[in-house]
Amino acid sequence: MFSVLICAPDAPELVDLSSLPAPEPLEGVLVAVAALAEGGAMLFRVPRRPELLLPRLSERGCTCLLVEHDDGAALLHVTRSRTHAQVDSVA
Repeated sequence: MFSVLICAPDAPELVDLSSLPAPEPLEGVLVAVAALAEGGAMLFRVPRRPELLLPRLSERGCTCLLVEHDDGAALLHVTRSRTHAQVDSVA
């Protein structure tokens, strides 16, 4: 199965963490998101659904959109927001 990701010119750069062993993807996302300004966004490719990461991002005031692939990998779009954070999942 193939997946095609098409990004608009102003879309955040894709950070591919899918080949890293646990817990490096979690740590990589947290470090990158710590540098995000309010309203900033990042896109990550992770090796699987980041169950432990999602609550940590929410605690940090981030809104997340998670797109899971059939092979278990996922794309995670993170935005640092000023308002109530939430996590949405798209199958």
